[in-house]
Amino acid sequence: MAKHDDPKAQNLPKSATRITVACKYPHGVILQLYKQEMVEVAAPGGPRKELKSFQVGEAVKINGPVAPTNQSSPHETSGGFALTHGVDAEFFREWMKQNEHSDLVKNGLIFSASDRASARDRAEEHKKTRTGIEPLDMPKPGKPVTDVRVTRTVGAQVGTADVGKTAA
Repeated sequence: MAKHDDPKAQNLPKSATRITVACKYPHGVILQLYKQEMVEVAAPGGPRKELKSFQVGEAVKINGPVAPTNQSSPHETSGGFALTHGVDAEFFREWMKQNEHSDLVKNGLIFSASDRASARDRAEEHKKTRTGIEPLDMPKPGKPVTDVRVTRTVGAQVGTADVGKTAA
């Protein structure tokens, strides 16, 4: 497991029916459960069996922390995570189980808590968690880009164009 908490250990009491889900993915996510069944499909050499996934139940929207420029998020946030209250606990447990290999789960970008205070506390503890899609940390003009996500050297020429000058 990565440096984040084990997604299987969500510390939810079995009696919890409604929980708070925290999500750091900017625009949030739509959660959907699926079931898999073997079905017979037509093929050129005759029918064959294939594993197909079918949606189960309604999708659930989980809020993200993104906000329009110079405005605050329309959702409650803490530590860079948006909090979505009132999510069905059993639904979320099953979604976490079905998506345990997802980067959202493995990297701690989505988690749950039994109440608002616990979710806020855990979000604050993980506020340094990065999604990997944050804007690049751009240097001042004339300096090289040093963001660790840039895989090749970007020369000092980036951003040094003379703005406002016209060619004669």
